[in-house]
Amino acid sequence: MWRNILNKVNKVVAYIPPILLYGLESRQLSNADLRSLDFTFNRLFMKLLKTKSIDVVKTCQSFTGSEVPSCVLKRKTDKFISRFNCAKILFAIFVARCNVSVKYFIFSS
Repeated sequence: MWRNILNKVNKVVAYIPPILLYGLESRQLSNADLRSLDFTFNRLFMKLLKTKSIDVVKTCQSFTGSEVPSCVLKRKTDKFISRFNCAKILFAIFVARCNVSVKYFIFSS
């Protein structure tokens, strides 16, 4: 019985968060939106485990190594912003080395 539940939990952890969070790292979400994502994820665990206790759900989530979507989204957003800033810096270096004005480079095509 537990093996079956653990298999379901592992599938949920593997498939659901990427679907829920697809593309959201580039958006600014309100706290209500983040709470809604977390509620959906926790509610799914409650249904899988057939419990109404959030403590049981949190324990199971920590045991399986799954994080609530708001934590995952925070980490992914930080990574997205750092890569975006790096790309802006690399673009500025490229333009400076090519000795081309930004206005000409952007609007010439």
